[in-house]
Amino acid sequence: MLEKKEEIAAEVKQEEKVSTDVHYSPVKKFLFGLGLGGYNLSYSYWINNFFTIFCTDTLGIAPATLTTLTATVQSFDAIKDPIAGGLLDHARTRWGRYRPFVMLGAILTAFSMCMLFGGRADWSMNMKVGWVCFCYILAVLANTMHFQAYGSLQGCLTTDAQERGSISVWRMVGTGIGNISAGYIGVNLLILFSGGSTNYTTAGYFWAVAVCGALSIIANFATFMNSREVVSISKEKSKLPLGQSLKCVICTPPMLFIIAGMIVNGLMNYGRLAVQMYFFTYVCGDPKLAITVGVLGGFGTLSGGPIFKFIYSKTKSKGKAMSIIFLLMAVNEGLLYACPVSLHWGIIALSSLAMSWSGALGTAMYAATGDVADYAQLKFGLRLDGLISSTSSFAMKVGRVIVTTMTTGMLAASGYVANAEQTQEVIQCIRFNVALFPAIISAAGAAAMLFYSLDDKRQAEIVGKLRERGDIA
Repeated sequence: MLEKKEEIAAEVKQEEKVSTDVHYSPVKKFLFGLGLGGYNLSYSYWINNFFTIFCTDTLGIAPATLTTLTATVQSFDAIKDPIAGGLLDHARTRWGRYRPFVMLGAILTAFSMCMLFGGRADWSMNMKVGWVCFCYILAVLANTMHFQAYGSLQGCLTTDAQERGSISVWRMVGTGIGNISAGYIGVNLLILFSGGSTNYTTAGYFWAVAVCGALSIIANFATFMNSREVVSISKEKSKLPLGQSLKCVICTPPMLFIIAGMIVNGLMNYGRLAVQMYFFTYVCGDPKLAITVGVLGGFGTLSGGPIFKFIYSKTKSKGKAMSIIFLLMAVNEGLLYACPVSLHWGIIALSSLAMSWSGALGTAMYAATGDVADYAQLKFGLRLDGLISSTSSFAMKVGRVIVTTMTTGMLAASGYVANAEQTQEVIQCIRFNVALFPAIISAAGAAAMLFYSLDDKRQAEIVGKLRERGDIA
C-alpha cells in the first residue's frame, strides 16, 4: 500500500514537471496581450509621443529646463527597475508573484497619468516644473510596478520556447490594439476636449488621458483573470539577497546581449518618437498626420508579431531574428530621412512601417527573456524572471535617458521656439533625430545581435536538464 502511494506521488510530481510546458488557446493569449495594450493606451503612447510637446507647447516649459527635468526623472526611472524586479521575485501572494501587481500597477498608472497631464498653463513656471517633476516620478513608479510585473509574468506562463514566442506575438497584438486605440480614439478625444482644435489644451490632454486610463484598467483586469503562473521557485531560493541575484543575472552571457540590444532599441525608438510630433507639426506642416500614423502604426505593431514569427521560424534563433529586424529598421529609417517632407503619403507609409519593425523587435526581445531565465536557473539554480525582465527594461531606459536628453538638448541648442516657424537648423535637428540617428543605431544593433547564441536547440537542452535536476516544478 505504501509503495502504491509512493508510485502515485511520483506520477503526480512528474505531471507537475510536464505541466510547465503549457499551451494556451488563442483567446487566452489575446487576453494576456490586452494588458500590454492597456499599458500602451494609458502610458507609453502619451509619454513617448506627447509628453515633450505637451510640456513645451502647452505648458510653456523651455526645452533646456525640460532637458534637465526629463534626464533626472528618467535616470531614476531606469535605476529603480532592477530593484523593483528583485522585489517582485521575492513577493508571495495567493495569486502568485506577479499577477496582482499587474492589476494594481495599471490602476496606479492611470491615476498618476491623469495627474501628470492635469497641469495648468496659467500656473507659475516654478509650479509647472515642480508639478510635472512630481507627477512624472509618480507615473514612472506606477508604470514600473505594472510593466515589470507583466513582463515577469510572461516568462512564468510556460517553459516551451515556441509557445513563449507565440505568447510574445500576442503581446504585440495587444500593443497594436493599444496603439490603434490611442492613435485614433485618444487623439480624437484630445481634439474633441480641446474644443475641436489641434491647438491642444490642458483640459483636452487631461480628459483624453483619463478615458484611455479607464480603458487600460479594464484591459488589465482581463489579463489578471486569465493568466496563471506555472513556473515557480522554492521559498528558500527566493530569499537570496538582491545583490547576489543581480550578480547572477549580469554573469549570464546571453543576458549581456539582451542588455546591449535593449539599449540600442531604446536609443532607436524613444528618440524617434520623442520628436515625431515636432516632425509632423513643424517639418511636414500637418499635426493631424499623427492620427493617420497612429492608426496605421498600430496596425503595423499588430503585424510585428507575425513578422517576428515568420523570421524566427526560418532562423530557429531569436538572435538572428533580432539582427534581421534591426537591419530592416535601419533601411526603413534611411528611406524616411531621404523622403521629401512634402510627400506626405511616403512619410505616413515609412513612419507606420517603422512600427512594424519595432513591434517585431519587441516581440523577439521579450520572448528571449524567458529563455535567459531558464539559462540562469540552470547555471545558478535561481529563477529570476522579475530581475531579468526589469534589467532588460533598465537597459532600454538607459538608451531612453541618453537619447531623450540628447534630443531635447539639441532642440534647445538649435534655437527651437514653441508655436513658431522654425529655422532651418531646427528642422534639420528634428529630421536627424526622427530618422537618421535611428538608422545608424539600428545598423549597430543588427551587427551586435548576430552573436546571441541561445537558439532553439540549445534552449531545449537547457529545459531538459532543468527537468532532470527537478528544478522545474
